[in-house]
Amino acid sequence: MLQKKVVCPYPIMFLQDKLHGIMTGDFIMFCAGTGGGKSTISRILTQNAIYNSCPVVLYSLEDEPDTFVSDSVYRECLKSGCKLDFREWLVDNTFFPDKYKEQALTAGKRALLKDKELGIPLQVVHEMQIDNSWNVRTILESMAKEADKGYKLFILDHLDVLVPSERPDDMVRAINALWRFVSERQIALITFSQLATGRNKESLCPSLDDLRGSKSKVHTPTVVVSIARHNYGFYADMSCPEAKPTYCRILKNRQGGKLATAVCFFDRGHYIQNYLEVDCNESGTLIDNMTAKDLQKEAKKRESTR
Repeated sequence: MLQKKVVCPYPIMFLQDKLHGIMTGDFIMFCAGTGGGKSTISRILTQNAIYNSCPVVLYSLEDEPDTFVSDSVYRECLKSGCKLDFREWLVDNTFFPDKYKEQALTAGKRALLKDKELGIPLQVVHEMQIDNSWNVRTILESMAKEADKGYKLFILDHLDVLVPSERPDDMVRAINALWRFVSERQIALITFSQLATGRNKESLCPSLDDLRGSKSKVHTPTVVVSIARHNYGFYADMSCPEAKPTYCRILKNRQGGKLATAVCFFDRGHYIQNYLEVDCNESGTLIDNMTAKDLQKEAKKRESTR
């Protein structure tokens, strides 16, 4: 029996507490709707790996070139007291004004650091290509080359770009091919998938039924997590009142044990450490016996009494 090794902790404390880190042999799938934060989480995971001195390979198949670099510099600026959100900062930082030069240098130096034992850069970023030549075969060929160098953590953003076909069989074949690579090389792979556009909007915490395509796509991954951002003003963290609530639900874990759901809090480019565990039914519709409409009504009541 292969002994799993932790390659990196999760940057979201709820997932770290429940899953105990990203491990070799893990095939992790995050599910979120359009604009639900898939690319943001992929960058957070990548930068978290770098800060934990874990060499990581990111396949950014949807972002514009250099988005990851800009995001890395932005996070350095947050540490220096920047209060802008990422989009505001991009406008202000179009030409890297003098006030951001030091942060840019810090981010650049960190990106160029090498693993002390393997002697490889802490990060490799493969970006979207103009000729759109990324497919399952080319991704696997690229991953094999990087794994031969010693990389153990791979982040693929995202699966539905890699397999644009709506046919469930094509997606299942792609997932099975990726799983064989994960299993044979004993690396950790994190990928992302879309939620269906016509899913139940009352479902605060998306379920397996809300996935785009077929539920069979989650049979193979060892861990499946759904993410949904909401801002009903009902759940809040007093230590960081500006943080926005994000509903995070573990739909499948590697041990097959009890699953969990929590409200995590996103603030200016990162998830704060605090989270609140909540209950939901199988469909993800109920939280504390409330639907999305109930939460909106409750939020309006609270606003009117302030």
